[in-house]
Amino acid sequence: MGTVAYYAAKKLSHGHLTCLDISERWLNACCKTLRGYRNISFLLWESPQLAKESFDVVYCHFVLHDISESELERVIPELARSLRPGGAFVFREPFNETKKMSLIKRLVEQNGLIPKDSRITDIPMMGNVLECIYIKQ
Repeated sequence: MGTVAYYAAKKLSHGHLTCLDISERWLNACCKTLRGYRNISFLLWESPQLAKESFDVVYCHFVLHDISESELERVIPELARSLRPGGAFVFREPFNETKKMSLIKRLVEQNGLIPKDSRITDIPMMGNVLECIYIKQ
């Protein structure tokens, strides 16, 4: 719905925010939530070719667990490639998806990203979530 992007946009006085989603429905909701901001672009993930080393941060909020394993093998390398050196890949996903989380972490590390931090937190009405930060060397 763009809730996380809304808080990021409020803090982003300089720069640009790109919102990318696998769902046209949720991307449209995000566009509506962020309609007052001019430094935001919106992309539907169909098969984008993200510019190499174009982002300082890639943040995935409750989306990776909804992507099939075979598609993750295509998505994660593309996201890693889009990060600038020193950039951060951050994700937050339901902790109960342990098999999927293991795959995600393995793919992230296979694509040259180094783990920096991770934690499990409890979010009311959502349960335990895994939050991870990886850095591109």
